[in-house]
Amino acid sequence: MNYKKGNYVKIKRDGRIGKIAEVYEDGNYSIEVDGVLVKDYVKSLLVRQDYDAQYDTWRDSDLEPAPKTWETLEVGDILANIGGNKIKVLSVSDSLITRSAVDDFDIAYSSFYTKQELINGGWTVYQQPTPEPILELTLDEIAKKYGRDVKDIKIKK
Repeated sequence: MNYKKGNYVKIKRDGRIGKIAEVYEDGNYSIEVDGVLVKDYVKSLLVRQDYDAQYDTWRDSDLEPAPKTWETLEVGDILANIGGNKIKVLSVSDSLITRSAVDDFDIAYSSFYTKQELINGGWTVYQQPTPEPILELTLDEIAKKYGRDVKDIKIKK
């Protein structure tokens, strides 16, 4: 996945939502939850009983993207309203958000908004639909499914 500093992630083991605090050269990450660095104590206990800084980091396999919410809003996220219009988040600070023009993500809208102003204006955090996984089958699998011999199967596009 290769997350970047500042991305929100979900820790698979316990479901906590955190923010990538640092990305290390080995591709591992440190994560903050509510402003506090979190450690993978379970991994540390399984491997060694004593403290080792190696177990302060997390791997891609430990993480998944955090669900999109107002609390995890990031640059590049999309907001939508009931009419189907969309805007792109161009910057997020502690209290202000800048956004694109409606349905034109390349044009910056010149005003700043608070999250509450956007919520009151009918905007919600758009959840990108997850694409269907690609189904890969071998000819042998298709033949077995249909009770046919492989040489009797012709694949069309």
